[in-house]
Amino acid sequence: MKQPHAVTSPLLKILGVLIFAHLIVDWIASTVVPIFPDLERQMALGEGGFIIGYIIWRVVDSGSQMVFGYLGDRFDTSRMIWLGPCISVVAYSFLGFVTSPVVATIVLMIGGAGIAAFHPEAAVMAGSSMPNARNRAMALFALAGYIGQSIGPFYAGRLTAAHGNLKVLGWSTVWAIPALAIVAWGIRNRPRAHPGSSADEHDDQPTIKRPGLREMLKDRERIMVQVVASGALRIVPILGVPLAISYILKAAGETNASIGDFQSAFMFGLGVGGMFCALFVGPKIERFILWFPPLLAAIPVFAVGSVAGFNQLLIIGVAGALLGCTLPVFISYAQRMMPQGQRLASSLTMGFSWGVASIISGLAVKFLMASGNLDQIFWFFGICCILCSIVCIGLPNATDVESPSATSGK
Repeated sequence: MKQPHAVTSPLLKILGVLIFAHLIVDWIASTVVPIFPDLERQMALGEGGFIIGYIIWRVVDSGSQMVFGYLGDRFDTSRMIWLGPCISVVAYSFLGFVTSPVVATIVLMIGGAGIAAFHPEAAVMAGSSMPNARNRAMALFALAGYIGQSIGPFYAGRLTAAHGNLKVLGWSTVWAIPALAIVAWGIRNRPRAHPGSSADEHDDQPTIKRPGLREMLKDRERIMVQVVASGALRIVPILGVPLAISYILKAAGETNASIGDFQSAFMFGLGVGGMFCALFVGPKIERFILWFPPLLAAIPVFAVGSVAGFNQLLIIGVAGALLGCTLPVFISYAQRMMPQGQRLASSLTMGFSWGVASIISGLAVKFLMASGNLDQIFWFFGICCILCSIVCIGLPNATDVESPSATSGK
């Protein structure tokens, strides 16, 4: 009876390291968000002239998560937890010096792939650290990311506004390298996890056969399509609101500092929602959480474009909170739907869904910007929230479809 405690204790320590890592990684990743209007000016492009580059960046970021997720279910990719973000830090440091859209896109693609390499492996390791409370583990892990995402725009907005250019990004993120070295040191003694099995297995257990893609998805194809579709629709406003706000405020003469404040309020709301999920959401209400908060979020999302100042800041935060409380459940639900391919499930929810959403949100912003109606974009984002709820209809309870092999050891 003592064996589970011997395993659980180091796993909880690993969870703490991964929470710290997620804070750092998403902090670095979100420093790019408020600078897009200035990046276009730096490259002598018109307003919205780099939206296609933005879409390519997001698609590569998300698509590479699929690759890393699939490889992680078949091979040991745990080094990507610290190596990938280190590559991103170096890549993003060059953004303040690029003058070519092609070079900027390549830099963003490299940086995005590095961030993508972190998430599937880290998400599965975090979820497996609390196998009997996976929603809570994923909520705590996600919360750290939301906090990082709320700090990043504020941090980058203040720095670039104070220095009047983007070159400051070249030296202001190097502190992340030693922070990631601490992460590498912290997970060095993690319990061994064979690909295709959960990270809470014992070293003396036999190696489980590595499943193929067809086996991972067996009898779950329709469910996973439904989960990914609902995910893309819930992520469209999560990506689109900060992007649209940056252009709307810049056109109104606001500084990067102000843009960063609004984006940080939205990301902070995501974090508050994630904390609510960690404290109050259990398996009995996870299906309800998947569809009802996005439906409710449509109201503040619709209202964002019709208010200004502090009211707009407050409404953006509320919208973020309602959308944020669904994401940890969304990720853990997908992992439980694919117990033999949890990294792939993580990459579908944290990667592929985001890639599809980035295309939709980016093209919507570009289309309405070209027509001079960008302030109407929030109606589109609100409709996506409603559609997300509709697509969730009919999803089963995760405990009803988990395979016996996935639950027998719990």
